[in-house]
Amino acid sequence: MSRVEIERETACRGCRACIDKCPVQVFERGINSCGDPIAKVMRPEACLGCFTCYYQCPSQCIRINNVERQRPFYRVDENVGFVRNFVQLEPLAEELTEADWEQAYRDVTMTLLALAKSIENIFGFGTAAIAFQSGMLASPHFPELHEVTALEERLQRLQQRLRHSFDFHFQLREKNVEFIFAPCGIYPIVIASGEKVGDAILCRLFHDYWAGLVGNLADIEYRFKLQKSGTTCHLDLIR
Repeated sequence: MSRVEIERETACRGCRACIDKCPVQVFERGINSCGDPIAKVMRPEACLGCFTCYYQCPSQCIRINNVERQRPFYRVDENVGFVRNFVQLEPLAEELTEADWEQAYRDVTMTLLALAKSIENIFGFGTAAIAFQSGMLASPHFPELHEVTALEERLQRLQQRLRHSFDFHFQLREKNVEFIFAPCGIYPIVIASGEKVGDAILCRLFHDYWAGLVGNLADIEYRFKLQKSGTTCHLDLIR
């Protein structure tokens, strides 16, 4: 379990950045021995190890222990240029061992579960709307999808973009779309969390995100209907 602490209380400026940004309200406002406002760790057991507070703190006086920093694994070759520009580092090309793949999968699992829980804790009943809007906003970031106009062609290009990371098949039924995710990339992650596949917050986030993403490509406001969940997922988008 991650353990968060304020390493140097004398360095804390009382700026509230960690208090306001923490997705699970680990911090509360307190007073130091001089009577100045500072942040205090009040619910350390709730820490997700997301490092939001660590990066937000202007004094860099927050320490998070018992969390292994993730290695930068990048699977999609087309994204290497983006990674290079974003982190200002030259990606290292090396052949991954089986242990590397296992570590990468653990990292992805931890990140997605923590993200899903954070979104649910912050937005509550608004989670579905946030996921849907995220899908809408993500669509323009696949520029090659917008070089063609037909929905079928756009979905074919999306298939190519997500190949081997999130494989899917689709079939158009007039303006409705039937998707089969085989295998479902989320399934083993949800199983690891102990939640029910299909009902888990990560599943619901993805379904609404997918409705927003495809809806933007089709210029249609879709709602989703989950036909089957498991190692293979059947998802219909309906007008």
